[in-house]
Amino acid sequence: MEREQSFREVSEEIFAHEALLIGAKPDTLDSVREKLSKPYYPSLIQVGISNVCNLNCKQCYYPIYSNSPSYRRHFMSEDVLERIVTEIKTFPNEPILRFLGRGESLLHPKLTDMIKYAKANTSGKIVLITNGHLLNENCIGNLLESGVDAIDISLDAITQKSYEKIRSGSLSLVENNLRQLIQMRNFGNYKTKIITSFLIQPENYFEAKEFRLKWTGVVDKPIFRSYHSYGGKITEKISLEDTRYPCAALWTRVNINEMGKITLCYIDWNETAVLGDLNENGASILGIWKTAYDQYRKMHIEGNYPKLCANCNTGWQAAHWNLNYETLINDKK
Repeated sequence: MEREQSFREVSEEIFAHEALLIGAKPDTLDSVREKLSKPYYPSLIQVGISNVCNLNCKQCYYPIYSNSPSYRRHFMSEDVLERIVTEIKTFPNEPILRFLGRGESLLHPKLTDMIKYAKANTSGKIVLITNGHLLNENCIGNLLESGVDAIDISLDAITQKSYEKIRSGSLSLVENNLRQLIQMRNFGNYKTKIITSFLIQPENYFEAKEFRLKWTGVVDKPIFRSYHSYGGKITEKISLEDTRYPCAALWTRVNINEMGKITLCYIDWNETAVLGDLNENGASILGIWKTAYDQYRKMHIEGNYPKLCANCNTGWQAAHWNLNYETLINDKK
């Protein structure tokens, strides 16, 4: 009887396969050291436009976050988004704008208007990450008309049993919505790339290869991510790395939440490391990138991890140095 592969073995095999597809070399400590030069501009701006979600997934910090006494529902204002777009369009390498927040972006009442504005005023690609439950016909039509470059749907499973262990709601509903999205995209000859994603973790890793087979050739790209625990705020799971090294996200990404605050990391939902606020006069993405972010980059290089990062057992591994999200989005294969 063939031995079942372990979580770690499957994860390493999946990511090695993904790297091979885009011609990326495997991450090694030496390759990481080679890339620790000071970056001039970020390649991805993560825009969290909603802290309201329609699900309470077990793998997510949202159920705890939304039940805290200080929680208030909030959607990013169009003024903040316009300020973001106005600044990044001056960058020589216009970064990807990725809509992913503490909640579900499709709940934002002005989402498609905001995407249209960004598309009209920046040449960088616009990506939406969604749980897919709200992708009805009207919503899909509006998104495709908005010109969004990619829609990334989080599935994380191929069976309802595994889906329930990780997420909430109906997997078949999301899959049906996804197929309708594909059909409408193809019928209207829209250029939007459609992606399905799978967050590898002990509850679902044994479905990863079948997930790849199921969606390859159906969507433009099935992709895989490493699990993280929101800096230890939810249950820690298995670490894939034995040696800690600097987090690649500090060299590539700026995180802006729905309040317009720039945080050290996406996982900092409780705002323990706010680096700046775009609502304040004189605050700029690039200014914060070259000062506050740079201070934390130096700390990582020295192995002096701040509290938020020190408590992160698995999240830093999800930000691969070679196999990064920007490469996957720009890959034409």
